[in-house]
Amino acid sequence: MHGLCATAAPPVAARRRAAETLPSELRPFIGHLPHADLQAAAHRARRLGVGADEVLVAQGMVDEAEATGLLAAHLGLAVAATDETATPRDAPTAEAVLRTGVRIEAPDGARPRFTLAARGRDVRRLFRALRRDPGLAGRMRLAVPGAFRRAVMAAAGPTLAEAAVTRLPARDPLKSAATLDPKRVLGRIALAVGLPLALLLALAPEQGVLAVQALLSLVFLGWVSLRLAGCAYDPPADPPPTLDDRQLPVYSLLVPLYREAASVPHLVAALGALDYPGLGSRRTMPHITYATRWISIRVCSQFVAGGTCLRSDAMV
Repeated sequence: MHGLCATAAPPVAARRRAAETLPSELRPFIGHLPHADLQAAAHRARRLGVGADEVLVAQGMVDEAEATGLLAAHLGLAVAATDETATPRDAPTAEAVLRTGVRIEAPDGARPRFTLAARGRDVRRLFRALRRDPGLAGRMRLAVPGAFRRAVMAAAGPTLAEAAVTRLPARDPLKSAATLDPKRVLGRIALAVGLPLALLLALAPEQGVLAVQALLSLVFLGWVSLRLAGCAYDPPADPPPTLDDRQLPVYSLLVPLYREAASVPHLVAALGALDYPGLGSRRTMPHITYATRWISIRVCSQFVAGGTCLRSDAMV
């Protein structure tokens, strides 16, 4: 089920006990989502090294706007609308904002104000900052991370693209292909090879023709030798991966199914053979439950009376 549950909030004592066993970024969701789902999200977050609220968003339990609204209500902060956020237009500031998720506005003569696209472990730091200085709440507001990034890219996208194109040639020209001049390279080759051959053809035509034939034969033989060497080359085995599971990127695999219930067990077995960690672990289907170690499968099916499957969509 996607979205927030419409269940009544538990008593204050139960909410306090639940908050003590969950990471701080899950406190805004207590009473809005089942406690078992919050515990499962906390477990997956510890295994993957991410924030538990990121797990909820990745699983579709809440969307980004709902998560931001619950966090703002829990902390007593305002939620900034997209058109209210001043977005940077210069490349260095835009890169810093995208990297940190923090936009600082410092009007003349006033204390700085902060717009934060907080998610995951940044939420924990936000809790600690507000605990140390409750007065920060008056100068902070939250933004939906996805909308915040899109607004920054819309304002500074052309500047960032231009900086990406021009930065490497300016900082390290030897590593940039922009500094290569094909005309200069071809001119040097022509001077080194063409000029001696032209002089030889002009002074001794017969010997010049033989020299050209010999040169072309050497090029052809060298090319053939290179290809034969490539066929005989036995590459070494790939080294074992050096990254921990927590450092691996997160991917979502969408596998659409329609009237293919018989192929689901084989599909699950094939996906389960993938040695790659996954965020989700909820695997449900009417009358069938598939459990694998790494792959999470959520199957949403619609049936008519009598058990005839009209539609079956699987999200992996």
